[in-house]
Amino acid sequence: MNYEVKREGKNQAELTITVEKETVLKSMNQAYLKLVKEVTIPGFRKGKAPRFVLEQKIGKAPIIEEAAEIMMSPAYAEAITTEGLEPVDRPEVEIVSIGEEEDFIFKATVTLRPEPELGEYKGLELKKREVTLTDEDVENEINRILDRHAKMVVVDDGVQDEDMVQISYKGYVDGEAFEGGSAEKYSLGIGSNTFIPGFEDQLKGHKAGEDVEVNVTFPEDYHAENLQGKDAKFDVHISEVRRKELPELTDDFVKMVSSAENIADFRETTKQRLEESTARQIDDDLRNQAVDALLDITDVEIPEIMINDKIDSFMEDMNSRLSQQGLSLERYVEFTGKTMKDLREESRPNAERAVKTEVALMEVAKRENLEATEVDIDAECTKVAMMTNTELDVIKDRLMKTGQYSVLVFTILVKKAIDFLVDNAKIVPYKEDAEQAEDKE
Repeated sequence: MNYEVKREGKNQAELTITVEKETVLKSMNQAYLKLVKEVTIPGFRKGKAPRFVLEQKIGKAPIIEEAAEIMMSPAYAEAITTEGLEPVDRPEVEIVSIGEEEDFIFKATVTLRPEPELGEYKGLELKKREVTLTDEDVENEINRILDRHAKMVVVDDGVQDEDMVQISYKGYVDGEAFEGGSAEKYSLGIGSNTFIPGFEDQLKGHKAGEDVEVNVTFPEDYHAENLQGKDAKFDVHISEVRRKELPELTDDFVKMVSSAENIADFRETTKQRLEESTARQIDDDLRNQAVDALLDITDVEIPEIMINDKIDSFMEDMNSRLSQQGLSLERYVEFTGKTMKDLREESRPNAERAVKTEVALMEVAKRENLEATEVDIDAECTKVAMMTNTELDVIKDRLMKTGQYSVLVFTILVKKAIDFLVDNAKIVPYKEDAEQAEDKE
């Protein structure tokens, strides 16, 4: 076999591959042996008919086509491996010539993984935040823990922020009830801003058992066009008001929610956990800065197929998340008044950035000879094995069978590339200027 490679632009190549006639003859025989088992020919047992009889039955064309299929895949794979090409999509194949007594020639046009131009990625300047925890931070975290274990209890006084109210309502526009404007025993969180602006505020101060008239105006960008900018009146009945009741911080409580034996121990372990969490946040911030800085010095032309594949991945993830909430992507599109094309276009900037990030980081890994070793792979698989109570070999075998092994290797290389950027960066203290401080305040 021999071949020629012609580059077409930055990310495409055309391979003209020639397979010698000796290999063609062998492939023709392989094709015959395969097809003869699939065709019933009177007078012959299945798979035993001579080749000339098979050709009389089905013609030579199916045998030639099958032979081409047999030859193309290994010939193409050998060519791209020898040339060190990295395709990102299936090739477009054109058969130039094929016959029983001649060389088999075909062309394969393929989109290649882009080769980015990187600036100096060693010595990137990263700003490190120094966060000192205070007693107030610890108390706030304890209050958040108490809040997570709060109970909603029925109260008799007027509705307040953060209360959960059960209401029945019916809405009218121009004196007429409108579709979707009524519900029975609906649970509404006050302050959630899930209803039309002004609706929740007009319930405050009212008690369970009261009827309230609520007057609001639909926003100009409301998803139902027939209601945009319209004044509406809602007749609302409040059937129940529930309020959050925090548990008391006691030794018994901390034993229930943690491994601490008393309040003092609980405060100390909470502080330690906050310190660890803060350290992780600082590390994550440095890593994010490193990626941002790398992208700033990366010049690359991303093939459209890679962007579309990433958008497809985003859509699959979104559909998976929606399905956990009992929704489908199609239903979400209908509810928001958007189209699938709208969603894909909205995802495009993030997809472009994600692909550029992957390409740039993999280029760093390539230049620095970073590898996903067997130890690295075993470490990641061990984490999954421990979480799922499964044997390590079972996890690795499952990764191979589902095609996720290469994904794991890719993930490890990306992580190592970011580690390399941070380890070789110039770390400087983060100094908040007056404008940033004002924005934060």
